[in-house]
Amino acid sequence: MTTIFRYSALYSTRLLSLPTCSTLAGSRGYSSVRDESTTGGSRPLSTSERRAMIERIIRVDHAGELGADRIYAGQLAVLSKTPIASVIKHMWEQEKEHLSTMERLVAKHRVEPTILSPLWTVAGFALGAGSALLGKESAMACTVAVEELIGNHYNR
Repeated sequence: MTTIFRYSALYSTRLLSLPTCSTLAGSRGYSSVRDESTTGGSRPLSTSERRAMIERIIRVDHAGELGADRIYAGQLAVLSKTPIASVIKHMWEQEKEHLSTMERLVAKHRVEPTILSPLWTVAGFALGAGSALLGKESAMACTVAVEELIGNHYNR
Protein backbone atom coordinates (compact mmCIF):
# COMPACT_ATOMS: atom_id res chain seq x y z
CA MET A 1 0.00 0.00 0.00
CA THR A 2 2.80 2.47 0.72
CA THR A 3 3.98 2.14 -2.87
CA ILE A 4 0.64 3.41 -4.12
CA PHE A 5 0.63 6.41 -1.82
CA ARG A 6 4.29 7.20 -2.56
CA TYR A 7 3.55 7.39 -6.29
CA SER A 8 0.39 9.33 -5.61
CA ALA A 9 2.34 11.85 -3.54
CA LEU A 10 4.96 12.18 -6.30
CA TYR A 11 2.23 12.64 -8.87
CA SER A 12 0.39 15.19 -6.75
CA THR A 13 3.58 17.21 -6.41
CA ARG A 14 4.11 17.18 -10.17
CA LEU A 15 0.49 18.00 -10.86
CA LEU A 16 0.53 20.97 -8.51
CA SER A 17 3.31 22.48 -10.60
CA LEU A 18 1.18 22.32 -13.77
CA PRO A 19 -0.61 25.64 -13.27
CA THR A 20 2.74 27.23 -14.02
CA CYS A 21 1.97 26.19 -17.58
CA SER A 22 0.02 29.44 -17.74
CA THR A 23 3.35 31.20 -18.11
CA LEU A 24 3.94 29.21 -21.27
CA ALA A 25 1.22 31.04 -23.15
CA GLY A 26 2.63 34.45 -22.36
CA SER A 27 5.64 36.15 -23.78
CA ARG A 28 7.49 35.98 -20.47
CA GLY A 29 8.76 33.07 -18.43
CA TYR A 30 9.30 30.55 -21.19
CA SER A 31 11.87 32.07 -23.49
CA SER A 32 14.53 29.60 -22.38
CA VAL A 33 12.67 26.61 -23.86
CA ARG A 34 14.49 25.39 -26.89
CA ASP A 35 13.96 22.86 -29.62
CA GLU A 36 16.88 20.47 -29.51
CA SER A 37 15.40 17.95 -31.94
CA THR A 38 17.05 19.53 -34.93
CA THR A 39 20.58 18.50 -35.83
CA GLY A 40 21.79 22.08 -36.10
CA GLY A 41 21.68 22.75 -32.37
CA SER A 42 18.97 24.42 -30.38
CA ARG A 43 16.72 27.37 -31.09
CA PRO A 44 14.03 29.16 -29.10
CA LEU A 45 10.50 27.89 -29.66
CA SER A 46 8.18 30.16 -31.59
CA THR A 47 4.87 31.25 -30.11
CA SER A 48 2.97 28.71 -32.21
CA GLU A 49 5.38 25.93 -31.20
CA ARG A 50 4.92 26.85 -27.54
CA ARG A 51 1.15 26.81 -27.99
CA ALA A 52 1.31 23.38 -29.66
CA MET A 53 3.49 22.07 -26.84
CA ILE A 54 1.08 23.37 -24.19
CA GLU A 55 -1.82 21.72 -26.01
CA ARG A 56 0.00 18.37 -26.23
CA ILE A 57 0.99 18.41 -22.55
CA ILE A 58 -2.48 19.31 -21.32
CA ARG A 59 -4.25 16.91 -23.70
CA VAL A 60 -2.07 13.95 -22.67
CA ASP A 61 -2.26 14.74 -18.96
CA HIS A 62 -6.02 15.25 -19.12
CA ALA A 63 -6.45 11.89 -20.86
CA GLY A 64 -4.33 10.23 -18.18
CA GLU A 65 -6.38 11.80 -15.39
CA LEU A 66 -9.61 10.80 -17.06
CA GLY A 67 -8.37 7.21 -17.39
CA ALA A 68 -7.21 7.07 -13.76
CA ASP A 69 -10.55 8.48 -12.57
CA ARG A 70 -12.45 5.82 -14.51
CA ILE A 71 -10.15 3.01 -13.29
CA TYR A 72 -10.88 3.89 -9.67
CA ALA A 73 -14.60 4.20 -10.44
CA GLY A 74 -14.56 0.70 -11.90
CA GLN A 75 -12.64 -0.73 -8.98
CA LEU A 76 -14.94 0.86 -6.43
CA ALA A 77 -18.04 -0.34 -8.31
CA VAL A 78 -16.85 -3.91 -7.77
CA LEU A 79 -15.14 -3.62 -4.38
CA SER A 80 -17.45 -1.11 -2.65
CA LYS A 81 -18.49 -3.54 0.08
CA THR A 82 -15.01 -4.84 0.91
CA PRO A 83 -12.47 -3.64 3.48
CA ILE A 84 -10.27 -2.21 0.70
CA ALA A 85 -13.07 0.13 -0.46
CA SER A 86 -11.95 2.96 1.84
CA VAL A 87 -8.43 2.85 0.36
CA ILE A 88 -9.75 2.90 -3.20
CA LYS A 89 -12.16 5.69 -2.34
CA HIS A 90 -9.32 7.76 -0.84
CA MET A 91 -7.17 7.29 -3.96
CA TRP A 92 -10.14 8.08 -6.20
CA GLU A 93 -10.77 11.32 -4.31
CA GLN A 94 -7.17 12.35 -5.07
CA GLU A 95 -7.66 11.49 -8.74
CA LYS A 96 -10.86 13.56 -8.83
CA GLU A 97 -8.83 16.56 -7.66
CA HIS A 98 -6.21 15.90 -10.34
CA LEU A 99 -8.88 15.57 -13.03
CA SER A 100 -10.53 18.77 -11.84
CA THR A 101 -7.21 20.60 -12.11
CA MET A 102 -6.65 19.28 -15.63
CA GLU A 103 -10.18 20.23 -16.67
CA ARG A 104 -9.55 23.78 -15.45
CA LEU A 105 -6.33 23.86 -17.50
CA VAL A 106 -8.17 22.50 -20.55
CA ALA A 107 -10.69 25.34 -20.25
CA LYS A 108 -8.11 28.02 -19.39
CA HIS A 109 -5.88 27.20 -22.35
CA ARG A 110 -8.78 26.30 -24.66
CA VAL A 111 -7.40 22.84 -25.39
CA GLU A 112 -9.53 20.25 -27.14
CA PRO A 113 -9.46 17.01 -25.12
CA THR A 114 -8.46 13.90 -27.02
CA ILE A 115 -11.10 12.63 -29.42
CA LEU A 116 -10.58 9.25 -27.78
CA SER A 117 -12.09 10.45 -24.46
CA PRO A 118 -15.27 8.34 -24.83
CA LEU A 119 -13.21 5.21 -25.51
CA TRP A 120 -10.79 6.13 -22.72
CA THR A 121 -13.73 6.50 -20.31
CA VAL A 122 -15.14 3.06 -21.10
CA ALA A 123 -11.74 1.35 -21.26
CA GLY A 124 -10.62 2.86 -17.94
CA PHE A 125 -13.79 1.73 -16.17
CA ALA A 126 -13.48 -1.74 -17.73
CA LEU A 127 -9.83 -2.02 -16.65
CA GLY A 128 -10.73 -0.99 -13.10
CA ALA A 129 -13.74 -3.26 -12.84
CA GLY A 130 -11.96 -6.14 -14.56
CA SER A 131 -8.95 -5.96 -12.27
CA ALA A 132 -11.27 -5.73 -9.24
CA LEU A 133 -13.28 -8.76 -10.38
CA LEU A 134 -10.03 -10.74 -10.18
CA GLY A 135 -9.71 -9.72 -6.52
CA LYS A 136 -8.34 -6.96 -4.37
CA GLU A 137 -4.74 -8.03 -5.05
CA SER A 138 -5.28 -7.65 -8.80
CA ALA A 139 -6.96 -4.29 -8.30
CA MET A 140 -4.01 -3.06 -6.24
CA ALA A 141 -1.54 -4.47 -8.79
CA CYS A 142 -3.38 -2.51 -11.49
CA THR A 143 -3.23 0.61 -9.34
CA VAL A 144 0.49 0.23 -8.66
CA ALA A 145 1.17 -0.30 -12.37
CA VAL A 146 -0.82 2.80 -13.31
CA GLU A 147 0.85 4.93 -10.62
CA GLU A 148 4.30 3.72 -11.71
CA LEU A 149 3.49 4.63 -15.30
CA ILE A 150 2.34 8.07 -14.19
CA GLY A 151 5.48 8.49 -12.07
CA ASN A 152 7.66 7.56 -15.03
CA HIS A 153 5.74 9.93 -17.29
CA TYR A 154 6.24 12.88 -14.96
CA ASN A 155 9.88 12.06 -14.35
CA ARG A 156 10.70 12.35 -18.08
